[in-house]
Amino acid sequence: MSLIDIEAFYKKRDYLIDALEAGDLDKAAYFEESMAYLKEINFKPQPVDTLDFDSAVIHYQYFNLMAKMNFVEQEAKTFNQPEQAQKHHDMGFDFYTKKDQVSMRLLELVNYKGLKAYYITMQSKSLEGKLFEVLFEDEARIVLHSRDKRILYRLTTAGVFDDQIQPSIIHEYVNTRYK
Repeated sequence: MSLIDIEAFYKKRDYLIDALEAGDLDKAAYFEESMAYLKEINFKPQPVDTLDFDSAVIHYQYFNLMAKMNFVEQEAKTFNQPEQAQKHHDMGFDFYTKKDQVSMRLLELVNYKGLKAYYITMQSKSLEGKLFEVLFEDEARIVLHSRDKRILYRLTTAGVFDDQIQPSIIHEYVNTRYK
């Protein structure tokens, strides 16, 4: 990951988050611009166990974006191309699995210190009580989301998981569908 300018990544990431929060970008445009930036910097995934914190943040964003983009493609092809829809569904879940592996790496890198984790309030009742948020209290704008039971177990064992459902710090974002 030495070829990626970490400072430039965070600057671009903050710019896109600010534009999303200001309403200058919708969720779909945020995804598209984030993906375009990762292509521009020629991002290539690396083995998870080799990642430092900043590289893991980039990988988390990449895998999360790839998962969501595949689910958007799945939805678009569900009725007229069911085989392609299934392919995108499977790829989306594969990317979510990789995202969760990176999440685990991030948690291990901080040794489960400086974290707050809890289930989040969801408009989707199928996700309520399943999707949880992990905040890195010492890192600006680093927030993870997952449903992975292994991550939940480790957060609980580390004593940083609160099982009370709470609003997400990015409530609007997590409760807006992407199209």
